[in-house]
Amino acid sequence: MTDKEQKIVENIDKEIERIDNSQSNVYFFVLDTKGVPDGSVEYIYKLAKILSDNGKNVTMLYQENLIDKKDDKGVIVKDENGNNLKEDPFVGVEKWLGKEYSELPHVNTISTNINVKSSDILFIPELFASVMKETRKFPCERIVIAQNYNFIAESMPLGDQWGDYGIIKAIVPTQTNADLIKDLFPYVSTTVIDPYLDDLSSKTEELPECLVNVVSKNEEDMHRVIKPFYWKYPMFKWITFRELRNLPQNEFIDSLKKAAFTLWIDDDDNFALTPLQAMNAGAIVIGKVPDILPEWLVEKKENGSLNVKKCGYWFSDLKEAPIALANVIKDWITDNIPSEIGKAQYDAWNSYNDKGRTTKEIYDYVNKIFDDHKKTLLEIKNQIVNKNENKYKTSIR
Repeated sequence: MTDKEQKIVENIDKEIERIDNSQSNVYFFVLDTKGVPDGSVEYIYKLAKILSDNGKNVTMLYQENLIDKKDDKGVIVKDENGNNLKEDPFVGVEKWLGKEYSELPHVNTISTNINVKSSDILFIPELFASVMKETRKFPCERIVIAQNYNFIAESMPLGDQWGDYGIIKAIVPTQTNADLIKDLFPYVSTTVIDPYLDDLSSKTEELPECLVNVVSKNEEDMHRVIKPFYWKYPMFKWITFRELRNLPQNEFIDSLKKAAFTLWIDDDDNFALTPLQAMNAGAIVIGKVPDILPEWLVEKKENGSLNVKKCGYWFSDLKEAPIALANVIKDWITDNIPSEIGKAQYDAWNSYNDKGRTTKEIYDYVNKIFDDHKKTLLEIKNQIVNKNENKYKTSIR
């Protein structure tokens, strides 16, 4: 066996030992939302927390350029040599997701190098096309977390695709996402890892107030609904709209509980987390049907067509929103909300109230990645060993 082959075998043995002793690392790249709640980031953190709680070595990775440190008066702080002191501007998720998530290990890959081994796993959000390219020579398994179909085209440079960066695996929150990705990149293997929703929005004994919570990605869309509503229905000028934006998770949930209605507008949310949370809180959802229908919102008819479930008051165009709002408020005031809406809302939310299912899916998925990698390493080692054994047998004949 040559020195090079001997070195390869030794490295293989080390990597196999890391896998066997649960020393391999699982890295998750995340976007710093600067304290703003984000369902896509929450999904990633929940998967990471599950793996960490079950004995995996999890580290959250982010990219932030260091900035000049300033004192309370805004003056740049200098060190003893007169150089500007630097600080990391990363905010993280503690204010809106909680300390249990913010305490996961975090590393800024711009200011700190990470030594990635072949037995590690690196998860990359679909938005991070630059990271896919930068890491294409990494020895480890790299897997895309694809939650938003629109972000794929927005982030990739013209003429490039995942395969150019060596990406052939992805995990997704719904089968709809999996089908869309398969249509774009047939060579990518997709696995559905179901999200789970914490039962934070459980109903209270207090009656909700007759006000409308508004969760809208674009403030302009919100105004395009509320102003025409007041113009068309002046008898409802006493109705209050409350925008839920940039709130910590606990305040957001409390707000959902206290209002009778939640108006939701977000065409880019492929999973539609907020409506489910509002339903769990006991609120009636008035929402714009998103461009890509989440699976929990549709039911397939015998002829194969898809119908939007009656778990809320849905509209397909913002022009229809004012009348949808007026109808649901009238029904609520007169106690004429259809009973099937309440049942449909419970069924929709309850289909994702299973942390155990999500835990098993992501844990089994990661373990299979490790097992497959170990199998590949053993095959390479056996090829080297067998080749040298055959050489030895030939030489003594």
